[in-house]
Amino acid sequence: MSKLWIGSNTHLHVDPAMTIRQAPGSNGNLISTKAANRAWQSATITWTSGLTATLTQTAHGYSVGSPVVVDGQTDVTDSAYSCVCIVQSVIDANNVVISLRRTPAAAATGTIQGKLADQNVWIEGGLWDFDQANNAGAPVGVNKVSLVMFGVHRLKVENVSVTNSAKYALFLLSVADVEVRGLDVVNMPSDALKIQGPATNFTVDRVSIRSNGDDGVTVQPIQPYAYPGWNLNRGGDILNGHVRNVSSTKYVLTGMVAGIYAQPNFVVDNIVFDGISGEAGNIVSYQNGGANTSGGPTASTIGSTEIANVETDGTHVAVSLIANLPTGLTIENLLLRNINDANTASISVGPINVGPNTTVKKLNVLGGSFKNPPAANQYIYLSGALESLTVDGLYIAGANASILQSASGASLSNMTISRCRLNGISRLAYLVAGSTGNPLFVVTGNYGSAAQGLAISESADAYFEGNSFSGISLGLVRAYKSGADIPNVSVRSGGGNILSGGSIWLTLVTGTEVMSLYGMDIRADASIITRADGEYFYNTNPALGTLGVAGLIFGQGTATGSRHLMSNPSLAY
Repeated sequence: MSKLWIGSNTHLHVDPAMTIRQAPGSNGNLISTKAANRAWQSATITWTSGLTATLTQTAHGYSVGSPVVVDGQTDVTDSAYSCVCIVQSVIDANNVVISLRRTPAAAATGTIQGKLADQNVWIEGGLWDFDQANNAGAPVGVNKVSLVMFGVHRLKVENVSVTNSAKYALFLLSVADVEVRGLDVVNMPSDALKIQGPATNFTVDRVSIRSNGDDGVTVQPIQPYAYPGWNLNRGGDILNGHVRNVSSTKYVLTGMVAGIYAQPNFVVDNIVFDGISGEAGNIVSYQNGGANTSGGPTASTIGSTEIANVETDGTHVAVSLIANLPTGLTIENLLLRNINDANTASISVGPINVGPNTTVKKLNVLGGSFKNPPAANQYIYLSGALESLTVDGLYIAGANASILQSASGASLSNMTISRCRLNGISRLAYLVAGSTGNPLFVVTGNYGSAAQGLAISESADAYFEGNSFSGISLGLVRAYKSGADIPNVSVRSGGGNILSGGSIWLTLVTGTEVMSLYGMDIRADASIITRADGEYFYNTNPALGTLGVAGLIFGQGTATGSRHLMSNPSLAY
């Protein structure tokens, strides 16, 4: 273990020019909190409602305001009970009232333990050298970490440099109210900063990674059971975190610059990644981290989260959402702001990837840009499931560029495309054969040029309003049968759509596709459109039936003669 320990109410200031180097053969952490070395005590928790509970621990020794690390049984105890709690009142020598970090869903079960946490710890400055070359004998596990901050309420790590780590440079776990501002990491094989649950109310700002390691900054409720020796606790929730200004420029990471490893039965919620850049397999990635216990469940969930201001150089995925396991990863609510990629030369999935077995219930994409891919590519590649997708204010350019493409087996329920600027792109979205979900596409307030709008090979609905498009020679809606199913597409317009420069509304590629139209500005040859009761659109073929002129028609039923000219209903087709 550590050769240096830091406890409560301590500000350790190290001159920036000073190096703290581990002595050869020490084989341990450079520094740890005292809480990491305290023994766990058996405890129980009684809870009825709200954020307060009674902690029973024999001869606890706590006073009002004491921080306590409470640790529940993995996959058994509701993870709300695993946290850095504050003592609100002392009942007697064996019982205290504590405040939890979120409301539990049920009473506490399983084995529970507790111990005193540290508080008001501040480490500032210095170059911290693990000296891996001369400490290769450090046991596998947490001993290979340079700085271990366990069990702390109100922690600050500021302007610290770490080099020659055997594993993580900085490891935070069982912490609350944390600031990490200024972390420079050189020559590391693994993560620069690992934040393990329980972790609540943390801010990370200005992390520079100057090493070809694994990950940059990652959050994870617990290390999976396949990695013994890393857990000083039994895991916990990750709540209310803001990670910004993380960079690995000029150094290639094998994993991600920043991201989340989700774990079963733990809550990850209200996490923001902002200003992430560099070179890695993925710039920001959300993944399923695997089972917590042998034989335990693997399906994981992430709550509300945001990723903002991500820049890529065209050879790395900007945002990757990957389940990794067949049991899947679910993301409740994800906001992506200003995700920018200038040239995805070697990434076939595009800058935003929703992988197989991954479900995103609500994905909002705001702003951002996607420019000039040298081969056919898309801003968002979907091979998992999207229940609700909104793309608002994207700038997209290049003849090979599309906003969305699905893979066979992907599921899409709703997609809104609004206020996007298109500069000579291939298409808005491509729903390939084998996709599911019967999606509704809502396309409003967009402008610019494209070869086609929605390319659809499965049944779907589409709504257009207030768009201005040019050059859409292949059809604003292009339906074609390329699989076993015959696409059945309903197209509606709220008006205000301007199509110019050779643009056409519709294309039925094989002629077997089924399409119904509802909009006065939708123009099509009625002879190729399947009849639908209540339909209305502008027919461009005057030679049909007794119509005699091109114009607006409406449908009453589906039999021959059911389509009537609006200006003279006696004329029909």
